[in-house]
Amino acid sequence: MIELRPAPGKGMGMFATQDIPRGQILIHEAALLRLTSQQECPPNWWVFLYGAFESLSPEDQTRYLELFYLPGEFSNYAARISVYLSNFRGVKEEDLDAKVALVIKIMSIYDVNNAQLGDGTDGAGIFATYTRINHSCAPNTDWDWQPDSQALEVCANQDIAAGEEITITYIDTLQPYETRARELAVYGFECRCKACYDPVKAISDLGRQALEDLTRAREHLERLSSGEEPIENVDPFMLDNCGMIISELATKHVEFLTAEGLTGSELDRASKFPAHFHDLFGRYRRFCEAAHFASKNRLFHQ
Repeated sequence: MIELRPAPGKGMGMFATQDIPRGQILIHEAALLRLTSQQECPPNWWVFLYGAFESLSPEDQTRYLELFYLPGEFSNYAARISVYLSNFRGVKEEDLDAKVALVIKIMSIYDVNNAQLGDGTDGAGIFATYTRINHSCAPNTDWDWQPDSQALEVCANQDIAAGEEITITYIDTLQPYETRARELAVYGFECRCKACYDPVKAISDLGRQALEDLTRAREHLERLSSGEEPIENVDPFMLDNCGMIISELATKHVEFLTAEGLTGSELDRASKFPAHFHDLFGRYRRFCEAAHFASKNRLFHQ
């Protein structure tokens, strides 16, 4: 279904070997290396990371060290790593420079490639196959952490043709081009996806600003429906017409997301919200309509 091979201008990439329908799970992968949320905390996170790396088999250590990293990152840690290795790991002086360089490389690989697990309470991990997927601001897959199976899943969020590159997003895709470019610079590349290509990026920025506004409006309604904000403060007319307003909001949101090629988890969430809202307030007919609408855009089945 998928294969790893060179991607022009990107190093390695992942490609579809056959037509893949939206909703198809492409990867179900356990972590190669994992840190808990407590172990990730500064200042000594790199000590736990080095310990986790050392516990890997030689084959898995090789797989880890083959992953992308940014040379020179974390060089300011060299002195403290040297003290730790000589005083607590018994590394000989003649081996110290090479060992310090190895730890810095391990840190850089983790920093660039780790994926947060769920809401972060499960920590973060390195997934050797998943991390080979390159970035796009209009990705054709989404990923999600599955706590029951302790695995990361990558799911097609649109139909993918045989030979097409598999992509995910490394950043918040609703941000304007300039902000996205700054955040992606830390990965050492300039994105040339359809949302960033010069002739269309100005139009795309307008669409993504509208998406951000719609997302904020939806999140406000979510807080009302969950009780985080007192519903008594809402104008009665507004409350009476919430069904129509929410349906129109969801429809417009989905139209914008689809036009921008953002057919993943954000589309999934935007589609499901009206059903949750109508269910909460006992609007059965509207709930059924909204649930049918949501089922067409559903990605991960949990």
